[in-house]
Amino acid sequence: EVSLAATVLTFEGGLVGIQPFFYFTRAQLGGELCRSPNTCDPVYYAAIPLGQLFNDWGAIELQKAVTARAGDPTPITLFGHSQGGQVIYTALRNWAANPGSAPDPAKVSWVSIGNPENVVGGRAPNPVPAGSPYSGIEVIKQYDGWADAPSDRGNFLAQLNAAIGRQTTHVFGYFNVDVNDPANIRYTPDNADGTPGKITYVFVPTPILPLVQMTGPLAPLLNPVLDPILRPIVEAGYDRPFDVPASSAPAVSAASIPRPASVAAPRSSVGVVGDSVPEVQVLDNRGPDQNREQDKSHHRGTTDRGRAERLGVDPVRDQVGSARRSAAGQRVDSVEDLGRTDDSGHRDKEKRRLEHR
Repeated sequence: EVSLAATVLTFEGGLVGIQPFFYFTRAQLGGELCRSPNTCDPVYYAAIPLGQLFNDWGAIELQKAVTARAGDPTPITLFGHSQGGQVIYTALRNWAANPGSAPDPAKVSWVSIGNPENVVGGRAPNPVPAGSPYSGIEVIKQYDGWADAPSDRGNFLAQLNAAIGRQTTHVFGYFNVDVNDPANIRYTPDNADGTPGKITYVFVPTPILPLVQMTGPLAPLLNPVLDPILRPIVEAGYDRPFDVPASSAPAVSAASIPRPASVAAPRSSVGVVGDSVPEVQVLDNRGPDQNREQDKSHHRGTTDRGRAERLGVDPVRDQVGSARRSAAGQRVDSVEDLGRTDDSGHRDKEKRRLEHR
């Protein structure tokens, strides 16, 4: 859990911290770090995200604030959002390079949220000095495009989702985060020499992709359908040092997806929708005996057509004629009946021709 210090020095993110009147970092993480009996003191610096120069400026102001409390035994927690986290990282590097200016590690700890320099997923990773003695917590909200950037630049969907996350999740996603939520993923890597590390990364899952969140009030309705499709593609663009569980969005069953009334579920045979209509079975789906019987029927039909052609019968023409005769009250049952009728007429014509000669 987060150990709260009595004095919390806050550092605003880029652009927001340019003005010295409104401070938002104290409200991040549900405002837990700034609740009584703790006191939160904002440290002003020119929070302009245009390079290391402004981070150095912030680190100078941080150093002044810590030095001013050197005689006070009250523990200090440095708390920065976005560029404010970069300011903290800059101070940690300064202390590693100049131990004489470094405060007591037993007195100073830090919390950073949405930091682009974090090495787990930051868009501009820049690690804290190896073996830094200052305990810290790095909070990363999933799909915050600055703190949780995809490693695969060729994954267009992941890149688009992260770009939206930089404008949404990064800015608004940390206000209601509970760092002690059991659903979070906690990752504390060891130092290079194998000793326990001092930095704990708290990865906070995001139940709705920024891509889906952009649909506004429709997001809760669309998420159960779109999340199982989009999230695996987006996640394929990441290479994190820990496993991230699947989405917390409810599963979608096939029965819950509307389908046209004329479409039926696939079956092993072809049929028309409706129980009263018999199915038309596919040859390949039938047993060997049934296939042989249907094959014989096919050959019988070929033989009958050959007999009809030898007798001078056009089956297509005569079937049309049979339909006409049937309408007139004459019944013709099959092509064979047509053959017999035409054969009898042919013998009568041949007999009259011989008698005439």
